[in-house]
Amino acid sequence: MNIISVDEGSNVIIFDLLTGKMEFRFYEAHNNQRIAAATLDISGRRLLTSSVDGIIKMWNFSNGALLSEYTDKDCKKEITDIVCIGYDDFTSEIVAVGWDRMIYIHTHSKDHDRVSVRKIGGINNKEFTDDITKLFYIQKYDYVITGSSDGKIIVWHFRLGYLVSRLHQYDNTCLSDNPALDMKSVE
Repeated sequence: MNIISVDEGSNVIIFDLLTGKMEFRFYEAHNNQRIAAATLDISGRRLLTSSVDGIIKMWNFSNGALLSEYTDKDCKKEITDIVCIGYDDFTSEIVAVGWDRMIYIHTHSKDHDRVSVRKIGGINNKEFTDDITKLFYIQKYDYVITGSSDGKIIVWHFRLGYLVSRLHQYDNTCLSDNPALDMKSVE
């Protein structure tokens, strides 16, 4: 079992969890740009990293070879979180969020002939009032859940792109009917 570490020097380091030994290291993965997020694809064979300049890279996890690079001409700010959603052996979608308050969806196919990008949200969209810092996907409902720096949580239908719900601690419509419960954290 491996542990993956990324750092501000743009390095990716893979450690063996049981021995603590460094197994592999990619140097300057994003040309000295700080790596902001990392995740594995559904198969666990490909590593996705994102940097402060809005670029996402897909790596062969076992040898460090760069497989693909994803960018959007409108995305020039930090990508703070990425998730890979797989469908079959040929197609997956890479979902990314960040400082520009957009949800970027890059469709990736194994033949590399087809890469498309679609977007949800954005600066002109009033749903996000601060940077999006977290992203989560719930396959059962096909929901993408985003969390922003100001504590707002927004649930989106992934395929259709519509807003399902918004949650925020300062929005009275999100509080329970029992004031005692509102003062306690839910764990």
